[in-house]
Amino acid sequence: ETKPFFVGFCHCHPCRRANNSSYGPHLVALPKSAFKITAGEELLAEYNSFGTMHRRWCTKCGTGVYQGPSEAHFYGVFASNFDALASKNPHPIPAIFQPTGNINVENSPLPSLCLATGLDCFKDFPSVTGG
Repeated sequence: ETKPFFVGFCHCHPCRRANNSSYGPHLVALPKSAFKITAGEELLAEYNSFGTMHRRWCTKCGTGVYQGPSEAHFYGVFASNFDALASKNPHPIPAIFQPTGNINVENSPLPSLCLATGLDCFKDFPSVTGG
């Protein structure tokens, strides 16, 4: 079982744009070497935004599955994909996938909102992700 090396909110421009939000998506950073799609890979579509960010989503339901910078050694898996692993009511995200920080805060149009979470804030990527 692989544990994530970072869980948090990303505030880079590509993430905010892809999620149509001024606040970044909740991502679970997992090593590419430990990540595998076990079913439905034929349903995934990919988009390369800004020439550096690869995003994959389900073409059947539109759910984002994962994304990540091309050169990174990790994928940012959307935490909402893990709620099925938790109890059935009220579908909380398991504790291991709870956010611990904010990344790419230097790109946020709302840095005060990042600080208000009470979580660690990183200018770019924390060292555990290669930043």
